[in-house]
Amino acid sequence: MNKMAIFVEGRTELEFDSKLIHEIASGRSVTIESRKIRGGTTTALRRSRIELIKVGDAQNQSTHFFLLFDCGNDQLVKSRMIDEYRSLEKAGYQKIICHRDVAPTVPHADLARLEAGLPYGVRTKPINVTFVLSVMEVEAWFLAEHGHFARIDPAITREAISSGLGFDPHLDDMQTRPTPARDLGDCYALAGKHYDKFTSQATIDAIDYVSVFCDIAKKFPHLGRLCDEIGGFLDLAAA
Repeated sequence: MNKMAIFVEGRTELEFDSKLIHEIASGRSVTIESRKIRGGTTTALRRSRIELIKVGDAQNQSTHFFLLFDCGNDQLVKSRMIDEYRSLEKAGYQKIICHRDVAPTVPHADLARLEAGLPYGVRTKPINVTFVLSVMEVEAWFLAEHGHFARIDPAITREAISSGLGFDPHLDDMQTRPTPARDLGDCYALAGKHYDKFTSQATIDAIDYVSVFCDIAKKFPHLGRLCDEIGGFLDLAAA
């Protein structure tokens, strides 16, 4: 079986990546399991604890296994991956992805420096590691898939957003928005709806993943990288 591990900063990224995998797999037999890592980052005496969030719906015919880790913080994604690298190597994983937001810890002006520094000190053999950044937050991708607004509420239109909030999620570059999660909440508020990290599942379920894969990924290089990595991994022949 081919195995990929994905380390994400929080639950929203975990649920989005899981849904993206499912949609890209498009009927192919995959197993997706989710875990949460907490603790173990401040002193050598503290052990991290890993809790199962969702067990994979394992099938005998599954050829690809995805293990997603919720790391609990953007700055912990890399360190937790490094901590788990050896165990993943022993378990026969072929690919690792680290997916985190840029905001709020890194300003847009420092994006290039963040990208350049992430691979530092990271082993790439025998398991290759790819870093994916949501610029500035994963909600920028949600904003760009503006077709989902009508599925949340028909009153949330591009025109209403443009006139009420001063930006167009279709024409403007959502990567330049400093706080996309707040922007998404403001868009939903136009129809009396609410968005935050705790209510993001409705948004994740409303997104058109064909649009994400075929259109939005062309606007966001890191999203394109994520889609390409998942798609390429799924094309691997069964071990």
